[in-house]
Amino acid sequence: MTPPTLSLFRRNRFWDDDRVKALTAKIINEQNLSLMNQNLLSPSAIPSAHVEFYRLPPPGKRDQHFGLSRSWYYKAAASGEIKMVSVRQRNALRGVRLIVYDSVADYIRRASVETAPTVNSDSTNGK
Repeated sequence: MTPPTLSLFRRNRFWDDDRVKALTAKIINEQNLSLMNQNLLSPSAIPSAHVEFYRLPPPGKRDQHFGLSRSWYYKAAASGEIKMVSVRQRNALRGVRLIVYDSVADYIRRASVETAPTVNSDSTNGK
């Protein structure tokens, strides 16, 4: 006797992809709710998506964190505005350029403070 083929299982209602996905989502939701009820899963317990380093974006593309271009990173690193790290193995010709996330975030904070509009006290007096 030959074993049943996958097509036989797929015809069966139990193996319907949509039904399996729905059951999986239901189980995951129930597990998350039970964890939240036990205070095991709180917003503070979930790790943030913050990274320490990330790679340069490919040429012609923007990075996923700040939307900045590859050339912008090279210019900012050359002027000392952000930190960039080169990692390569000993005697290797090529390596990987990594950008320090915190240095870019700090640069953006500094730039937003420097370019924040100032309110002139003379113009607010109604003169």
